[in-house]
Amino acid sequence: MHQLIRLMVPDFDNVRKKYHLKESAMARVYIKAIGVAKESDTAHQLNNWKNPRIVRNAGDFGAVVEEVLQRRSNPTKQKLSIAEVNALLDDLVLSGADKR
Repeated sequence: MHQLIRLMVPDFDNVRKKYHLKESAMARVYIKAIGVAKESDTAHQLNNWKNPRIVRNAGDFGAVVEEVLQRRSNPTKQKLSIAEVNALLDDLVLSGADKR
């Protein structure tokens, strides 16, 4: 249950540190994670998340990421457990700490 609560209310998670990534760095992480070319339309949308001429939800990075991921989503392809998601988020924290 603790693993689920960590995902549901991350602000109260005193185990995982903050990611220390700004939106531009997070865009690079997503581009690499989903395996798209840096010059692709998807990468262009993530890198220009504030531009209303390029993305529908300009200024809302989370909404832009959600839209990009929904288009690429295949829910039957892979299923992660809550513990696996938390482990991946912990890895993300460590990668953000390395960049500081």
